[in-house]
Amino acid sequence: MAETPLPQAPRYLSLPFANTPVLHDGQHVGFTVGVTLSHDGQTVTESVDVICGAEQAAALITGSIADFTGWSRQALIAHDLVTRANAAMAAKLAAPAVSNGT
Repeated sequence: MAETPLPQAPRYLSLPFANTPVLHDGQHVGFTVGVTLSHDGQTVTESVDVICGAEQAAALITGSIADFTGWSRQALIAHDLVTRANAAMAAKLAAPAVSNGT
């Protein structure tokens, strides 16, 4: 039986990310879930809209913070957002500085 790989940990400073509601035709149907990383004055954010449906969205918003945090963490893992953010920051830091023409 194959083991499920563990989610990647942030390699840079993780900043707060507000999981904002996703609305469709005025109805709350999900959340934007993401991660923002910072290093040496640079930041990157990787995010995705996770549609879970009106019933689950309502339950998450009115339920316990632990339930919401668990759901949000699972969404981060399912969409590999930390890995994507780590890679985006590494690429950003490795890119040559852009000259301002002077």
